[in-house]
Amino acid sequence: EVDVTLSNPLTLKDCGVEKPITVVEGYIFVDSNKNGLFDNNEAPFKDVIVFPSKIEPSAEVPDETMAVRPNEKGFFRIIILKPGTYRIGFRSSISTPVYSAYGKGTQQEFIATDGQKITNYNIAVRFEM
Repeated sequence: EVDVTLSNPLTLKDCGVEKPITVVEGYIFVDSNKNGLFDNNEAPFKDVIVFPSKIEPSAEVPDETMAVRPNEKGFFRIIILKPGTYRIGFRSSISTPVYSAYGKGTQQEFIATDGQKITNYNIAVRFEM
């Protein structure tokens, strides 16, 4: 049984052993007015999977084993088990036009440390024709 406790510091209990984790959460949305902010009239981008990519000295390594699908509001929460430098990525699960991501939080690297919670890592998606 795995139990995630959103306390301070954040831990994951796996087979009775507590392990520190990092939790990253935010929203992914279609930024129709291209201002980089999740406005009330903008739609969540739900047909994707969101996952962490670990930044290694020689490459960026996506880890889709920790991938999640956003909920109907575009909210996602990813649990990272190993400390390191990461960036959150996404890929479409349907056939879509070419898209790019930008905005607050988008493509920003962060350091995952034991027991950390990162909020408002929002991803603004813009469709380009």
